[in-house]
Amino acid sequence: MTFLIQTILSGVALGLAYAILALSINIIYSTFNILNFAQGELMMLGGMLGWVFYSQLNLPYPLALIAVMGGCAGVGILEWAMTVWPLSRRHATLISIVIATLGFSIVIRIAVLLTMGGVERFARPPLGSSTVEIGGIHLVSQDFVIVLATVLLLLATWWVYTRSSLGLALRAAAINPEASRLVGINVSRLTMVVFGLGAATAGLAGFLLSPLAYASPSIGLDFAILGFTAAVIGGLGSWPGAVVGGLVLGVIEALAFRYVSSQWGDFLTFALMLTILYIRPTGLFRELGASSA
Repeated sequence: MTFLIQTILSGVALGLAYAILALSINIIYSTFNILNFAQGELMMLGGMLGWVFYSQLNLPYPLALIAVMGGCAGVGILEWAMTVWPLSRRHATLISIVIATLGFSIVIRIAVLLTMGGVERFARPPLGSSTVEIGGIHLVSQDFVIVLATVLLLLATWWVYTRSSLGLALRAAAINPEASRLVGINVSRLTMVVFGLGAATAGLAGFLLSPLAYASPSIGLDFAILGFTAAVIGGLGSWPGAVVGGLVLGVIEALAFRYVSSQWGDFLTFALMLTILYIRPTGLFRELGASSA
């Protein structure tokens, strides 16, 4: 029983990292209804940059965290400048923009391969590799870092969307972009900001997960699939849904890895997603979006 509880708690920590990625997807989708297929590669980039800044350059953990999120935010803004903005100016269809984000994800992967190589990288954990024992259950110290970071991120996201002028503008743009333009809101600039915030959030997920799972240019697609699966299970645009979907994925993966095999983890994940979509096509939670955050 103790071993089962330990496995579930480890899955919770893993699932929270997936939840952060799903949240990064929802940050963009809930405001502008754009599915950014580069989010998985941005999570991978966060893990790779974490290895560079923290394990190689030996920056203090808070500074490495800021550098990773800032670097990923810059890439997200670059993605907006190269894909979303030019296509939006030409009134391209939404599917064209989504496909362009998929192409940009490949650009990120190739750029990382050329600059950092394809070797698997593990970032050193900030609290050391020792485990913490609580009631006979041994937990990795990085699990506590992930839980704390997730709580702080959710609080920060809630504050931005409900207590700041930026959040007010984002909610207005989500409800009616044309009316927002008429009252002086720069919707294009807001889109740039949202892509930067979404990229920074995905990079945070990769940075937090890098001491537990290796970072490599080859895993960006896997992250993207997991992130979108978590978002779909919870409900696209729903912040609570992102957390619940990520937790479900993490626990399923942990249990399958311990008791069956990693291949069964993928099977159970997608079987659950299809079952939930069949029963509740909108996901477990209704879409919240910026307008009702």
